[in-house]
Amino acid sequence: MITLILLLGCEDMRKAATIAVPTIEDYKPSWARPVACDENRVAVPATKKRAFSDRLSCDINQKEPITIEGTTKGGAKLMGDGFYQKAACTPQRTNFYRNSPEAMYQLHVAPNTLVEIRLDSNCADLDPFAYRWERTSPPTEKHARVSDECEMDIHQGDGKVVVTTVANEQTYLIGVDGKDGAEGNFRMTIVCRSYR
Repeated sequence: MITLILLLGCEDMRKAATIAVPTIEDYKPSWARPVACDENRVAVPATKKRAFSDRLSCDINQKEPITIEGTTKGGAKLMGDGFYQKAACTPQRTNFYRNSPEAMYQLHVAPNTLVEIRLDSNCADLDPFAYRWERTSPPTEKHARVSDECEMDIHQGDGKVVVTTVANEQTYLIGVDGKDGAEGNFRMTIVCRSYR
């Protein structure tokens, strides 16, 4: 058995494991399809007037997930621990995010829709977030309590956040931020389906 493991590289082992046990890919997606860490990707940094690089739409009629192959390298450093804690994205002040660039997108969600935002980030310790925010400009710490909804997965490695709408459509600022200055390439997959 050890000889077999030595003959197969780590990458081959990950692929073999996800084929043998398909639910591993649901739990750890970047094992089956790792993000290309050395690939040069162009970041579109946020500015004080525009928080996001792309506008996306999500409704229950979407058959295919939205996939973003992005990077936080070269992104702005507009968000941080103070904002995330005051907006109740993170349970406590962590001092993780103050020196890390973000990649952010605006997501318009139709009524009665459940949205699963999954992040694959085998290149760096990056975390996904979703903050209900309709403005074009990025939120600051003074805006942190304006919205009553913020979700963030702060666990190490790949992460996932889920947001839902009911009778009304909602707009979210979704994005990727790194811990302790971490930056790198990522894959964000957005799946939209009927909520009620």
